[in-house]
Amino acid sequence: MNSNQLLKLVRLLAPQIQDFLGGRDVAYFKDRIKDPSDLSIPRNGGVIDKGSDVFLCFKNRGDDFVILQFSRPTLQISPIEIRFLMQLCEGVTVLVRGFDDAKHGIHHRTVIMNSAFDIAVSRFLRGDTKRFDFDNVQHVIEIAKKLTYQRYEGAPCTSAFIYVNKPTDGFLEEIETLGFHFASTPNIQVTSTFYGAPISYRYVDGIQSAFLLQPPATCVGIVQLGSTKHISSYQGTHDQFVPVLEGTSLGSFAVFITPNSEVDVLFAPGCILRWQRGRWTLIELPRIASLIAEHLSSPDSAELLCKIVVGISATRHGGLIILSDHTLKEIGVIRGIDDTDIGKLLRKRLLNLPVADAYRSGVFTAAVTSDGMTVIDSSGVVRDSGALIDLGFATAAGGGGRTAAAQSASLYGLVIKISEDGPIEFWRRGEKLMQVG
Repeated sequence: MNSNQLLKLVRLLAPQIQDFLGGRDVAYFKDRIKDPSDLSIPRNGGVIDKGSDVFLCFKNRGDDFVILQFSRPTLQISPIEIRFLMQLCEGVTVLVRGFDDAKHGIHHRTVIMNSAFDIAVSRFLRGDTKRFDFDNVQHVIEIAKKLTYQRYEGAPCTSAFIYVNKPTDGFLEEIETLGFHFASTPNIQVTSTFYGAPISYRYVDGIQSAFLLQPPATCVGIVQLGSTKHISSYQGTHDQFVPVLEGTSLGSFAVFITPNSEVDVLFAPGCILRWQRGRWTLIELPRIASLIAEHLSSPDSAELLCKIVVGISATRHGGLIILSDHTLKEIGVIRGIDDTDIGKLLRKRLLNLPVADAYRSGVFTAAVTSDGMTVIDSSGVVRDSGALIDLGFATAAGGGGRTAAAQSASLYGLVIKISEDGPIEFWRRGEKLMQVG
């Protein structure tokens, strides 16, 4: 790492150190100390304690170093704060110098474990664009991650960016023809304080509107659904903004901070990289639809069912669906979840309806998520809902009733199990084929 790179890194760390020391009441100075000759620079990086002022020293290879000065006049820096900052300076010094010393190998492994997927995601989204774009991509995603930890009046904060790498001629005019409104803004640099006030994420919520960004991480306007566009009811797919993304160039993508406090990066129609619980997962709707299509005669029904399943997962409801031409008795259906008169009447509303018609009726999703199993035949017709089945064939270790039901029923078709905490599992012939999320 050269001198300029080290300086840039340290400046990026400065706001985090400021927060650690108490926030905006703590002043810091971004530039190098003009005359460090009277300071005794620690050999391996460290802290120079001057009471209400501290100097953080980060050393590079050789004798090159960078110093940040922090000042908290209202309260002296405590010994524990000094000890922590000492470890921070020494740790960063170890990282920027490299790992020639074998005893620091665990530092190397820790950095890789915590950063490998973040680096991979930024490189993947950057594609074959210029090298410097990595920084812009990573910066935008980190800001999105930060918002997932915020709450406003008890509710998760949501928003979105559509990052356009190289706008094509007429791109903004084309947005209007796709059923969106575009409001241009003065170029605003997207920094760590971009979401510092509620209006930035309350006004642009990621559901009806998104910020439009261009390199280098600069907001140039707001894209909003027009009266001719409707919000997609398939939550978690971000279908409503796909037309905008399709009109962009290589290296463009959309970032959504979701109501589940997750980050979804939409890089192609139906292809999402999702950051949840501190880890990245991949959701490929075309792949899921292809698997479902092996058991449905209509590709359109398979695509629709795929979106419904992902939408149920996004709303954090559970459900079980089996795609099978076997009789209800063969599948092991014992009875309905609700065999009262009203229960039977409501379940009949779905029977013998194609999936598309059942979904348009407005009750299909509710039925799938109301316990029991929904049975659909290969022609895409609903044959039963709220079905309770015999769990005699279940042998899978761990899991609950849904897992046992999924394994048992999967002897007679493809079972889609949606967990209340998000993951989607696919079972066939008693084995789990794949898990999404």
